[in-house]
Amino acid sequence: CSHVKSIGAYPNLRFDIMNVLPMCSRHHIWWWHDEPTESGNWFKEKYPTRWEYLKKAKNFTRRFRIEDLEEIREAVKNKDFNKLVLPKEALDILED
Repeated sequence: CSHVKSIGAYPNLRFDIMNVLPMCSRHHIWWWHDEPTESGNWFKEKYPTRWEYLKKAKNFTRRFRIEDLEEIREAVKNKDFNKLVLPKEALDILED
């Protein structure tokens, strides 16, 4: 799993499903990380709506409680990916 926006710079996007991209290890290490400009441009062209979302969401800070992290763990376990996207309140803020 690769993060589009780095979790070091944007820890608030760590669990946002819009910020992840499944890749084989070869492409993740030898392309995504070795060619960040090329891979970033590719992502912008391939997923323009997600790119626009991430440009706004990167500035939204979400504080996780233990209960939140437990819910995230359960969502991953149950493959309920809708619960991994930022909450509705955050999406409303992003639209402004």
